[in-house]
Amino acid sequence: MPGATGKVGDRIEILRDPEGIAPLWDRSGVDSAEKMDWLIRGTTTWTAVALLARYRGHVRRKKDKQPLLDRFDF
Repeated sequence: MPGATGKVGDRIEILRDPEGIAPLWDRSGVDSAEKMDWLIRGTTTWTAVALLARYRGHVRRKKDKQPLLDRFDF
């Protein structure tokens, strides 16, 4: 429930309204198709970034180059 505050162990009251007297939260503003679209785009992008980073590291190791920060003694 939006704006609900509570702590672990607090008692909650469940509202059951079979007659439809209590107003329901407006769900018309939720676009689940758009959220799924962003989930797929984000997953695809991060997968591509991870694969490119892995390939870049493979190429650097093949050329016997060491990472920039390994050259310095901290």
